[in-house]
Amino acid sequence: MTLGAWYAQGTRDAYDELNLYAEYGVAWKGFEFYAGYTRLEFIIDDAFDHEFGAGVASPSWGPWTLGVDYVYSTEADGAFVEAGLEGAFPLLEERVVLVPALVEGVDFGYASPEYDGPNHLEARLTAIVPVSDDVELSAYLAHSWGQGDVDRDGGKDLTWGGMGAAWTF
Repeated sequence: MTLGAWYAQGTRDAYDELNLYAEYGVAWKGFEFYAGYTRLEFIIDDAFDHEFGAGVASPSWGPWTLGVDYVYSTEADGAFVEAGLEGAFPLLEERVVLVPALVEGVDFGYASPEYDGPNHLEARLTAIVPVSDDVELSAYLAHSWGQGDVDRDGGKDLTWGGMGAAWTF
């Protein structure tokens, strides 16, 4: 079981997002499965959303893992799927873990009600600092290249960063 908080702020647009989440995960034959709930708060816009998600990660190939995540938004009444490759590289005697990732996002009425298909390709680098066996802090920087409905709606590529804390029990 994981409880966490995650915050992101836009670098180009007036955007911020606070996520408060709970996830439950299990491992089976090298695969990892999870299901969870997230409360999203968009502070600048004074808005919120509820999301329900699930995902699976494959057994690792060295430092690399394949994963697929699904999320359903009650506000959008749509879903979003992300499939990606992620690595984990411990540094400084495992006091910091760098996690690069490459992720493809596909929209099913989540970002655009009238469009289903590719949304973006994202490259992300996360730094995780374990504080104890149960608590970790993280910070990340990401860049997304718009595809499909992002291009269709006149959206642009986007760079952003964020930080978070997680407590696992």
